Amino acid sequence: MTRRFVVSAAALAALVAPALAGAQLPTGIRQRAIEIGAVGRYTIFPESDTQVENVFAGGGRLAYYLLNNLALEGEVSFGVTKPTVPLLPNRTDLDDVSHTLWDARLLYNTPQRGRTSLHLGVGYGYDGFGRLRQAGVGPRGHGPTGLIGLRFFLTQRVTLRGDVGGLYVIDDQEPRDEANTIDTGDRTPRFEPSIRLGLGVLFRNQPTTSVITQNVTRTDTVRVTQVDTVYRDRIAAATQPGANAATGTGTGTASSATVVIGVVNFDFDRAEISSDARRILDDIAASMQRPEAQRLRLILTGNTDAIGGESYNNRLSERRAEAVRAYLAGKGIGADRLTPRAAGEGNPVASNENPEGRATNRRVLIELNNQ
Repeated sequence: MTRRFVVSAAALAALVAPALAGAQLPTGIRQRAIEIGAVGRYTIFPESDTQVENVFAGGGRLAYYLLNNLALEGEVSFGVTKPTVPLLPNRTDLDDVSHTLWDARLLYNTPQRGRTSLHLGVGYGYDGFGRLRQAGVGPRGHGPTGLIGLRFFLTQRVTLRGDVGGLYVIDDQEPRDEANTIDTGDRTPRFEPSIRLGLGVLFRNQPTTSVITQNVTRTDTVRVTQVDTVYRDRIAAATQPGANAATGTGTGTASSATVVIGVVNFDFDRAEISSDARRILDDIAASMQRPEAQRLRLILTGNTDAIGGESYNNRLSERRAEAVRAYLAGKGIGADRLTPRAAGEGNPVASNENPEGRATNRRVLIELNNQ
């Protein structure tokens, strides 16, 4: 059974590692984050050494992230099993054997790729069987532990974890067993593989807001409800020879000038075009179809708030920019005039520490480009 378990764990690692080798390197779970979770455990006991059946157990986990992706984690789980040897006469109280497993480990999560990441853990565990049991049944011990598994982000905060690992019991002395009513006999080193499935909630997993400036002539990011004469004047100014597209003045040149002509916002973790966004995009599409604007192009830059992993946010910002591109293309704007870009969470215009700021950052910036 132990050999089969080890082979299965190695096969899982072989399948997962190549997929993660080419992954981007986002921040993932951030320093000072806290994770609280519940765990279910199935432990396979070597019958010749423990004289008990395999056990299902349940418990909890608590982790604190010392660095990005690196946590100090504690886990405790409790279950009840049964001995595999005949009971002593008139000792029905020995029919159940409790088992508590205590684990402390360092846990490393690989950078998040989409909604998944790989995690590896090493630490030390204590194999605590019940105080009262027959000779040779459930010998206690402690030793090094390890695990490997996958984490799946159900939401930005809630994650599902599955892993395989085990405890290698190296201690052959347990003084507290000497106080048992029934002597447990000697212990020998053994390996106890286990399978775990857990659900966790992450807290304080938000970064400090940083601002990266964009290379644009004007950064007018005020949310608008329609394209009015201000935008039409900008389009007209951009088509005049020798005009500055950002200011509408007669100085400078329109070549390579950019000017923000609209912003559309999105709901949390969504990339669907809202009714307010449709009104803005409809007016922009109508203005871009005017004869004097036929040579102008649009740059569509998707942005997100800072909740979640960087890799996931990059993909979400890409989906938002693509949604705006598809909508404008459906309104008759040629594909060669639309350039979608993804900025992820890297260009906030408001604080990510409050709901209002995060709502402002969930946007696609629409810039007019005169090239």
